[in-house]
Amino acid sequence: MLSSFGGLVGDYPEQVMVAQVPYGSCPMCEIPKGAPMRHSTCRALDNPRDQHVYSELLDETNINVLHTLHVHPIRNQFWQFPLCNVYHLWQPDEWHQLLLGLVKDLLHWLLKYLKGRNVKDQFDNQFTSVEQYPGLQRFSKPFDSMKSSSWQGNEIRGMIRTLSVNCAPILDCCKDDGKTAAETASDEMVIGAVQALSGFSLLVSQQNHYDLSLTALDNALKRFNKKKGTFRDQKMSKSAKAKVDEQLTTESHQLREQKIHKIGAAMEVQVYGAAKVTTSKRRKFQVRLNRVRQAATKWSEADQQRAIERLEREIHQMTPVKCKLFDKLFQHHERQLLQEVGTKATGPRSIFAKELVQIKTAAEEEVYGAVNMTADKSVEFQVRLSDAETEATTWSLADIDRIVSQLEREMYGITSNEQMRFKQELSIHLIEFEAWWQAIGIQELRKTIEQRVIHFGYPKMHLLSHISESIR
Repeated sequence: MLSSFGGLVGDYPEQVMVAQVPYGSCPMCEIPKGAPMRHSTCRALDNPRDQHVYSELLDETNINVLHTLHVHPIRNQFWQFPLCNVYHLWQPDEWHQLLLGLVKDLLHWLLKYLKGRNVKDQFDNQFTSVEQYPGLQRFSKPFDSMKSSSWQGNEIRGMIRTLSVNCAPILDCCKDDGKTAAETASDEMVIGAVQALSGFSLLVSQQNHYDLSLTALDNALKRFNKKKGTFRDQKMSKSAKAKVDEQLTTESHQLREQKIHKIGAAMEVQVYGAAKVTTSKRRKFQVRLNRVRQAATKWSEADQQRAIERLEREIHQMTPVKCKLFDKLFQHHERQLLQEVGTKATGPRSIFAKELVQIKTAAEEEVYGAVNMTADKSVEFQVRLSDAETEATTWSLADIDRIVSQLEREMYGITSNEQMRFKQELSIHLIEFEAWWQAIGIQELRKTIEQRVIHFGYPKMHLLSHISESIR
């Protein structure tokens, strides 16, 4: 059985078939598919797959949970063998995933980068001029002069031996040739990425490994993951660029409003004094304003609930499937906590209540993702919900300004002169903010969106992080 089974765990398509997970998933761990698979740095591995957990979920007909974990809701025939963990049978596929996969991708990215720097001809000359030496292959044609599929694994392995020394002299880091600081930094990142993946590939090809070689393997992968982002422009397609532009249009407005809100809050403390605009007073002010707004709103409770659910999906990524998974996870931890502390010590100020808040936060971050549950995301949610409520009222802009000013004087104990001074100083800071936003802020946001859209989240990239684990 083992000899016939060995042929099924060589390539990725066979691995996902045996593991009974969807194509594009990891057969070893529960990392989400798609963009979350990217490794901008060498992240810790996600929860390893556990066939006992999946078997229990299938018995309890928790089909949605299995789908969330990217497991087909059918009983895997290998679960019946107690000494066989089907998720640990995976072995590194150096040929397809590394040499004909990632290394070939790196060569394409590198050539695009060199072409953009107007030094590709120099690289092609270096590539075809390798001196004769035992163990080194010589190539008579540039890499892109032939179809990518024409190059075989042995040839790619030969290229990786000399790739660093072929491109490093061309992309040297000296500034005497008129390069800008940004170009120099970019060249350093490219050289570092090429050297890291070259070293990683050569280490993987060793027949025997020791603790020292495995440590070097992990370090090489960490260096590559930290530097590979420099090839993001080379990966950007026309459709990806259009997606970036679309998201930039939407998110720039939201982020700009959040930052203006923070500037206004800071200016209130500076002008009115921290004692007058405490957190409790801000909350009371918001409650009063909401009551006045509700009196003038055209919204029903159903309208408000729909708006809340829509914003939760857009901002916190709270899909129905994830919400069910969160409820199940939170209830499980809540029951465990109740068993530990007992039902008598569950008051609002008890240790149980404090730990329950922490458990809820941890469960939200685990299910919805920590990046979707940050403080900035909460502020964005409140700001957008408030904007939606305002749009649903019968107020004019003059009504809003008059009502807000009146409530501020009542709640904060401030004068009209102080409000005038606040508006004047706020306008100065907003002018400075707009100058920064146009020059720096919008570019930083574009870079963030590009990192999210043009990602490296595909299986052959992720599976590299399991290689040293599988060798051990």
